[in-house]
Amino acid sequence: MTQSPTSERRALAMLGDEQIVVRIDDGGALKRVQRDVVLSLGTDLYCADKNPGPTSKASPYQPGYMKLVAAMGGQLGCPPVVTDPVTGERRPNPIVETYPDSAIIRRVTATAVCIVRNPGTGEAVVSVQTIVYDAEHVLRQALLKLADRDDVVRIMSADELAALKAKGEMGRWASWTLGAGMVIAADMTKAPARDAMSTFLQQSATARQRTCSKAERLACDHNPLTRRTWELGQLIKGAVTDGYESAPFARVRCVAWVEHREEGSMARLLEQLEAHGRTDVAGQMLVGEIVDVSDDDTPDDAEDEQPVALGHTAPVVVDVTPPPRAEVVRPVVAEAPAARTAQLDAMLSKVLDAEAEATPEQIAQARQEYGIGHPDTVTDVGVLRSYRGRIAELVGGAK
Repeated sequence: MTQSPTSERRALAMLGDEQIVVRIDDGGALKRVQRDVVLSLGTDLYCADKNPGPTSKASPYQPGYMKLVAAMGGQLGCPPVVTDPVTGERRPNPIVETYPDSAIIRRVTATAVCIVRNPGTGEAVVSVQTIVYDAEHVLRQALLKLADRDDVVRIMSADELAALKAKGEMGRWASWTLGAGMVIAADMTKAPARDAMSTFLQQSATARQRTCSKAERLACDHNPLTRRTWELGQLIKGAVTDGYESAPFARVRCVAWVEHREEGSMARLLEQLEAHGRTDVAGQMLVGEIVDVSDDDTPDDAEDEQPVALGHTAPVVVDVTPPPRAEVVRPVVAEAPAARTAQLDAMLSKVLDAEAEATPEQIAQARQEYGIGHPDTVTDVGVLRSYRGRIAELVGGAK
């Protein structure tokens, strides 16, 4: 890096076993921090095989990626405003499409950004991915499985449907477009059709949150610095405590580069991505895609879903040339870590007791909803109390 006449380049200095400070040209410093992150199967990792064995693959889903990105000092999320890759115009993120006569969600389009620094060079690597979740497509799939029952589901042309409606014969039937001039209609007075509609309504109610989670996972999957895969046989066996064996886990050594030269550099990077689709970080920009899916097999979303490819993919064109702008350099004021109290430790003990009664899937769902990696990292008693109540709800609902 370039040095100013008034600064002196410093040699690398070790601070303990895990930190290195590098002096830079304007009197600031880059701090390289190494830490270990534990990713547990079920809460941070998932296996898509129905009959898993030692060679089955385990990969992180959104909660696990949140841990990795945080340990690497990066950013992962869905910006509130992004640049549309097709029209080039700014648009809200995510885009939520509802039916005209109701608030029922039929489709959600979400764009996520994953920014991490190369552990060896400190250069930023950015992955931008867009995902389209079509809840109505899931309903069509459920109805197509009932197509052999003419009294419940009928597949016909749009003209045939219009003719039947004109005769007044389709008053109890709802219809959805299949494409190529065809429609699928269902008699909503029949139990199988009502069950399919009930599932659709449940998925529609959580479509926004789950689509954002899927987009964040996809952004990490396409970032070479965060992408991880293990075989189940490679995971470390869980410890046995009080007769119960914890889930197998993987330990990942992460490196974070923390720049102490100016405040909010990562925030400005996100702002530029939102406003212009570009970055001024001297790093590598990855090309993202628009991925059309109705569902996949990751446990951060609805169960019993399979990946479906719809339509086309379009590249996200990102210009890495920064626009000229004046920067205001402000010092970073380090905040002291929050002190732990007896009340906080008591509530944490209650939370861990509640988790002991829950399944890994229930724990993963609750942690994802509250955006926490592990309860012992939370310093707010109120958040822990609310999280404990959510665990109790999930356990009680399962019973």
